[in-house]
Amino acid sequence: MRTPPREDRRLRKLTEMCVALPEVERTRCGEHADFRVCGKVFAYFLKNLNGDGIVSVCCKPALGEGVARASQDPRRYYLPAYLGARGWFAIRMDLGNIDWHEVQNCVTRSYELAAQRTPARTAERLNRTAAYIAGTMLLSRVPARPLSIAVHPPRPAPSMARRRP
Repeated sequence: MRTPPREDRRLRKLTEMCVALPEVERTRCGEHADFRVCGKVFAYFLKNLNGDGIVSVCCKPALGEGVARASQDPRRYYLPAYLGARGWFAIRMDLGNIDWHEVQNCVTRSYELAAQRTPARTAERLNRTAAYIAGTMLLSRVPARPLSIAVHPPRPAPSMARRRP
């Protein structure tokens, strides 16, 4: 009977960071894992993606931040295959000392970007806006007037024939 392989210590630490955020779920696929908020991925743990031998955490940055990081320090940051073209960048975790504060900051920023686009947050924002509008209408002393809608006959289609002078 085979024993299951031990989970990578870097993945365990990353998982602790991510699941501390609200509504986060982790999905594992082989040696990789992704972290989601309301169904939207905000971070990936990549290990040996396409045989490159790199272990990294991949995050969605603010516009242009990923390319800037990868060009400033290409040893620590890179644009991963497939995801880099979509704006994601990766922090290498296989080079020795890992700056876990930086990983935490990048993961949190990525989480916030994903969470602000979730339907639950959008619905909450719409509910607050509707409540504000309803409250404003109740406080208004001007009586509401019925809307008058004017119906105009359709315009004739322009003629396609050339006019001769």
